[in-house]
Amino acid sequence: MVKKITQKSRTSSKIHSILITGGSGSIGKVLLPKLIDHYKIYALGRKVKNFPKDICLNKNFHFIECDYQNVKHISIHEKIDCVIHLGGQVAGKSISFEDYKKSNLDFTKILLEFAKLKSVKKFIFSSSVSVYGKNKKEKITEDSKLEGISDYAISKILAENILLENKKVPVTIFRIGSVYGENNKSFINKLIHLMKKRIIPFLNYGRNSKNFIYIGDLVEYFLLEIKKDRKSNIIFNIVNPEKVEYPNLIRLIQKNLSGSVYLKIPISKFLLQTVSNFNRIAFFFKLTKTKYVIDLSPLTGSQEISATKAIQEYRYSPKVQIEEGIDRLLNQNIKSSS
Repeated sequence: MVKKITQKSRTSSKIHSILITGGSGSIGKVLLPKLIDHYKIYALGRKVKNFPKDICLNKNFHFIECDYQNVKHISIHEKIDCVIHLGGQVAGKSISFEDYKKSNLDFTKILLEFAKLKSVKKFIFSSSVSVYGKNKKEKITEDSKLEGISDYAISKILAENILLENKKVPVTIFRIGSVYGENNKSFINKLIHLMKKRIIPFLNYGRNSKNFIYIGDLVEYFLLEIKKDRKSNIIFNIVNPEKVEYPNLIRLIQKNLSGSVYLKIPISKFLLQTVSNFNRIAFFFKLTKTKYVIDLSPLTGSQEISATKAIQEYRYSPKVQIEEGIDRLLNQNIKSSS
């Protein structure tokens, strides 16, 4: 019997092999298991041991050792259909702009040249809503002005510009909101870490808000984009349209944590920024035992991001709202500590 090939299956079968960066990171660890049985995966990274054992043993997995900051070119003889670029320096690190530039801009240039050489069908770039900057009064769309001023945001803006100027490889840019979920180092995860110590950074000004996205919903957007047939460059904001105010976020976390005695520390914008800078310095000089910077600077700004374009394009609206996401996250923390 001859199997009828539908338009949907044609689109799905176009991508057979994927080159991924950042595959061992917070997003990659959730995305890779969804890809590994359906595509040949070529993963760039520093150490293969950073990837889960079951991924490494899969016949579709191929590891290529690569230091993003020092690589000059990428050489892979096999055919590559799609590049998913998750790798690079993340926000909140105590590093110089030059380090951000090497990982987030220079490495992106090298990947793009490789993609052109291999006639890649699709290049998916993981950017950030931080490129827009803070304290926007109007709802932010993909056409809003880019006013990010942090070293991280600037490195992402410059990388986006390089990709969008190219006309040879179709580029899809995901400007991703604040991601949270299991085994993540997001703002929400760090806030929970702080509140477990019975400390609440309590803002004594305004009702700052922002859009988050649960890791599972974010990964779904990547899976849907892989199956899209692109002919030109396009940008999407990837966030949950639910706007979350900081006081409500605190209440949701507090409600799900056992115990009720908290030290509420009223914080001004100036003090918040000072504390964040101190955390970075302490982390840099290894004066703290934490594995990451507890960066509270996201609390100093407010954003409302439009998710309409992505929801309409993919016909997918994020399923996990903030209350359910925090509940899942705290339950996962309980399981891992028991």
